[in-house]
Amino acid sequence: MMTDNDRNTKIQWIRCVQGGQGKVEYALLLALIVVIVIGILTVLGGGVGNVYSTVRDALVSEESEPAMSLTITIPPLRLGHTHSWSEPALVDWLNNRGEPGYEPGSFAHPFRGQLPNAPEGAIIDPSIHTNAWWDQPDGKVNEDGSWETTVYLDARYRDPTIIRIEVKVSGETVATYETYINP
Repeated sequence: MMTDNDRNTKIQWIRCVQGGQGKVEYALLLALIVVIVIGILTVLGGGVGNVYSTVRDALVSEESEPAMSLTITIPPLRLGHTHSWSEPALVDWLNNRGEPGYEPGSFAHPFRGQLPNAPEGAIIDPSIHTNAWWDQPDGKVNEDGSWETTVYLDARYRDPTIIRIEVKVSGETVATYETYINP
């Protein structure tokens, strides 16, 4: 005759076996999924790698280098890089040195550069961020790719600044460039 204690022991043993059986089933299912994924990657490996590389290259090229090569000659900045307000070219630019009508401390600063192979009718639309975004006057890209405008920035500013330039054609932005200036 079975006692309650024996019965409880048997029930616990059955539950333990059933729990272990469920874990084994999950492990077998997971192993099967891994084998299937490895098989698919083996068969399609080259194609998947090519798709991944194409997507990665497209993302990297969009982030690092827009399709058009814009240069800023005053001040001579490399877009996408961080510069310092103490760089001699920036100090000269903020003091308007070497420009006709030299006026130390002026808020108006000449801003020009090149945009080779610019789309017809391209406009340079600069904006400057100090404590907020400040839209600046647009500049038209000439036939030779040169452009010129004036930006307004207090020469005493030494806060972190972002200079953003959008190239627009018929009001649509076709490329965006940024550079950063820190104190």
